[in-house]
Amino acid sequence: FFEGYCNSSLEVCEGRDIKGLYKKARAGIIPNFTGISDVYEAPENPDINIDTGNKGIQECIDEIIDFLSNNGVISSNFAHDLEVDELYDFDEQLAKDAQELEFIEIDEERVELLHVLADGWAGKLKCFMNELELLETLHFKTVTAKDNQRYLQSVPITCHVTADEASRCKGQSRIALRHKKTSEVLAVLEKPTFYANRKEEIASRLFGTQSKLHPKVERIYEEGDFLVTGDRLTVIARILYNDGLDDYRLSPNAIKRLVKEKGADCIYGFQLRNPLHSGHVMLLNSTRDQLMARGYSNPLLLLHP
Repeated sequence: FFEGYCNSSLEVCEGRDIKGLYKKARAGIIPNFTGISDVYEAPENPDINIDTGNKGIQECIDEIIDFLSNNGVISSNFAHDLEVDELYDFDEQLAKDAQELEFIEIDEERVELLHVLADGWAGKLKCFMNELELLETLHFKTVTAKDNQRYLQSVPITCHVTADEASRCKGQSRIALRHKKTSEVLAVLEKPTFYANRKEEIASRLFGTQSKLHPKVERIYEEGDFLVTGDRLTVIARILYNDGLDDYRLSPNAIKRLVKEKGADCIYGFQLRNPLHSGHVMLLNSTRDQLMARGYSNPLLLLHP
C-alpha cells in the first residue's frame, strides 16, 4: 500500500471545481467543507507527493508511473509515452541490393504479420519468432525479450517456407522476403535460420484440435514444412494494400503523434469486426457525451475495425 498526495493550492482546487462545490461552501450552503470551513490536514509523510498545481498532466502521469515502476507495482518496461521501435529502413542502396538476394515468397497473411512487426505492434518482438519464442508463446502466452523481461504474447508470429526455399536459402547471410502476389521485395532477413513447422502441435495448442474442419487449422496444414527467423529483420518498403484504407492504418507512433496534434485530453477506443451500425454510433456518441460531462474537453475516438 502506498499513500499518494495530490498536492495543489486551494486556489487551484477552486479553479478546477467544475461542480461548483467550493462556491457553495463559501456561500455556507455546504457546511464543514474541507479547506473552506473545516481544517485540511495534509499527509505528514506520503510515499509520493505530486505537485498537481505546478505540473502538467503528462508530468504527473510520468511521475506516478515511474514511482510505481521503481517500486515493482508495474513492469519496468511499461513504455507509456515512449517511441516504439519500428523496423523500416528506406535506404536506396539497401533496396537495390535486396533485388539480387536469394528470396522466399510470403503470402498475404505473412505480409500482414510483417506489417505488424514493422510498425512495432508486436512490442519487443523484432523478427519472426524463433523456435524458443514460438514454444513460449504456445505454452505460456508470453515472449521473453533480450532484456529478460516477459511480455504477453498469445498469438504466434511466424513465417513459413517450403522445403525447397529452406534448402535454397540455407547458409545465406541475407535473404529477401518477396510478396508472393506482387513480387515486390518488402524486407531483408539477416542470418536466416530454419526450423521445423510442427503443424500438429501448433494447431493443438492454439485451437485445441487437429481437425481440418476448423478453417484456421486447415490453413496451418497448408503452410510450408519449415519456419524461418533471423538475427535482424529490416523492412525496406511501405506495406500497402491499395484498398482505399492505407491512410487509416496508423502505427503506434503515428497514433501518439496524432493524439498530441489534436490536443486530445482523453482517448476512448472501440474495436469491432463489422461495419458500424446505428447501435455502435449511439454507443460512441453516448461515451463521448459522458466524457464531456466528466470534464474532458476534447475526447478522441480510436476506432479499430
